[in-house]
Amino acid sequence: YRSAGEVSVDHKTWREAQTQVIECRRVLKYTYIVSYYLEDKAKKALHEDHQAQLQHYTEMLSEQCEKPFNEIDFNQVYNLKNVVADYAKNIVELDMLDDDL
Repeated sequence: YRSAGEVSVDHKTWREAQTQVIECRRVLKYTYIVSYYLEDKAKKALHEDHQAQLQHYTEMLSEQCEKPFNEIDFNQVYNLKNVVADYAKNIVELDMLDDDL
């Protein structure tokens, strides 16, 4: 049994996670363009590593959010939501600092 307050927090976490999945997919959409134009092999490798990690964790979060509500592991959703937010922020900052672009 879960209290109404716990269910409310879960709904909020789920909505935030859905929003984060959408935002990360938007970021990923542009990372492929950036990757195409990067000439420095070391920078490109770092960029593509961050890109792959962001894609991996975004898919994990998306899979959690697609489950029936009573089967969702909200601790995992909360953690993944924070992980993908950090990866998205870091890859955007990495790309903005790149002189090759």
